[in-house]
Amino acid sequence: MKKSLMFILAVFLLNLVAYSQNFGTADFGQIMDKYERSQNVTDLLRIEYEKKQEEINKLQKSLEDRRDALEEGRKNNTISEEEFKKQQGDFQVDVIGFQRKVKEFETELKEKEQSYFESIKSDIYASIKKIADRKKIVFVVEKGVVHFGGIDITEEVIQDLNKK
Repeated sequence: MKKSLMFILAVFLLNLVAYSQNFGTADFGQIMDKYERSQNVTDLLRIEYEKKQEEINKLQKSLEDRRDALEEGRKNNTISEEEFKKQQGDFQVDVIGFQRKVKEFETELKEKEQSYFESIKSDIYASIKKIADRKKIVFVVEKGVVHFGGIDITEEVIQDLNKK
């Protein structure tokens, strides 16, 4: 009985060791950082963000200047109370329009970022699958969750992606 139990345990351990060689690991953060298309998209989004931020800063400065001029006119009695209230109402409408523009900008940028990175993620998964199939790897997991074992395919995925 003891021999058969040892035999079953040995077979189990051999299968476990043999099967453990059929999984791969990949550092998805490193792949994303070193994938040239990802870097290009990040640069493109940064440039677009900076351009839009500059536009928003100009609009904000213009609103601040209008507010200051309106307050100055009221303080120096160069405009009537009725004119002040009218201009203040117009100013509030413009502030709401500015806030709407900022929200639209944020939404537009998030949607673009999400769209670009969904495409990049799809490229990465396709490359991982191609390499895993070629190496007869059954499944691939994030490298950070594996303390030992598995076949690291990170560099091969990066090379495959960047040669396209």
